[in-house]
Amino acid sequence: MAETPPTLPWSVFGSGGGSSSSTNFESGSTSGQAGTIGKSTSTNYELVAGYWGRALDSDVDGDPNISDICPNDADDDGDGDGICVGNGFKSPKTGDNDNCPTVPNTDQANDDGDEFGNVCDLCPTVYTPWVVPVGDTDCDRFTDVDEVYLDTNPNVRCPANDGPDNEGLPDVWPFDFYDNQRADLSDVLGFIPVFNLPASTPALKRFDLDINGLVGLADVLSFIPVFNYKCTP
Repeated sequence: MAETPPTLPWSVFGSGGGSSSSTNFESGSTSGQAGTIGKSTSTNYELVAGYWGRALDSDVDGDPNISDICPNDADDDGDGDGICVGNGFKSPKTGDNDNCPTVPNTDQANDDGDEFGNVCDLCPTVYTPWVVPVGDTDCDRFTDVDEVYLDTNPNVRCPANDGPDNEGLPDVWPFDFYDNQRADLSDVLGFIPVFNLPASTPALKRFDLDINGLVGLADVLSFIPVFNYKCTP
């Protein structure tokens, strides 16, 4: 006599993101089929193309993207200005990619067009690809105290023109050893004869960009975020 195969009731597959069971089977919030072809959601799961799966939570804050007011901001607009950090937002938030994540600035004013809004930019009218440190008069990423150590000019951020070595000493932008308005390979190659030497003389201190007393790998690696960047007077 042929055995009758087991059958699964609709409730097992249509569990809708919750748990459902029959006599011999249980759905643990991982499978399902919507009644209408398309996309369906539950509290923590979403159904796309017929199968339930854990809903995406890009910022890992426990709130799935489908309901998260700031899907790429774990703090959900920590400064409370209505602008989410990262891409995406939902009402009542009014925007994303906050240019001052820790300082409220609803208007997102950014006069110099860099990554940092006016209210959190110490040089709001000078474009910089770096965070300007406190005590950096010329906005070149090095404080005035650091530039005194490096024997560069703390009041001028960039050579007047891009002609190499045509302006005399002192250098003005610490990354630009050849005064051509650019941090490039020629500057990096200059480290070869002095690499791993203690910064014991003024000439060697000029290469000690991280001000730690040694001309080493950290100084060379500091070029990575600014490599081939051209400064402007």
